[in-house]
Amino acid sequence: MFNLAMVLLLAIAVSMDSLSFGIVYGIRNIKIPVFSQAVIALFSGSVFFVSMLLGKGLCFFLPEKFIEYLGSFIFFAIACIYFFKATLKKYSGDTIATLSIKPLGIVIKILKEPESADLNVSGEIDLKESIFLGIALAIDAAAAGVGAATSGFSILRTSLLITGVEFLFLRGGYLIGSRFYRRYENKENYIFPAIIFIILGFLKLIN
Repeated sequence: MFNLAMVLLLAIAVSMDSLSFGIVYGIRNIKIPVFSQAVIALFSGSVFFVSMLLGKGLCFFLPEKFIEYLGSFIFFAIACIYFFKATLKKYSGDTIATLSIKPLGIVIKILKEPESADLNVSGEIDLKESIFLGIALAIDAAAAGVGAATSGFSILRTSLLITGVEFLFLRGGYLIGSRFYRRYENKENYIFPAIIFIILGFLKLIN
């Protein structure tokens, strides 16, 4: 039960971006079909699965004593990053960075401005665009996947749960956003998962 609670906390922490994006898309009336939402969640879960495999691979090359603390360290580091993002969000404007490498530029635009995921400006996120968005949403969670694997989390169970929670948060956020008409933007999106990662780090240390 304790391990399940930790996995659920992790899933909630890494899925907060999906909730936020779902709300923004709903408010701005950008349609995301249920199938596209499922694809976004599936690709996010797949990226997390791969990052956990990489983390598990590290366990074969690193000393056992070091691995005992590595997961907690990664969770604490991610928490610091989220706190930094919350501060950055407070002072940053709406400028969108553009890189010369097109695929990477697309990912950065998606992370900075949700509408840019609608590549063909159709007002609807199609299959191809949902793949880009799913990968973009999972980038921040990749480090958490490594931390989860080195902390002894089950790869398959954790990845499946995260896929499910990603879908529920994206779907729920979209339904909530479609009922509001003001811009949704707050730094609590970063502070809340940061607190969860700190809790996970401490739980891992005392477990």
